[in-house]
Amino acid sequence: EADRTAQELQAVAHPIRLQPFAFPRSQPKKAAGLRDLAVVVWLSQPTVGRHLKVLVKSGLLTPG
Repeated sequence: EADRTAQELQAVAHPIRLQPFAFPRSQPKKAAGLRDLAVVVWLSQPTVGRHLKVLVKSGLLTPG
């Protein structure tokens, strides 16, 4: 339990990794893709992709 919690906290420790959770609330009727999120956070798609992989690996996000 503690290991899982630590992994989840590490996954959201970077501010960019919090953006996928805020983005759907700002555009509730739009499906958020990697490209959409990259535009919102002003980063390249590969950079956003790396951050999303961390979230998926931690179990906080599921690939869609």
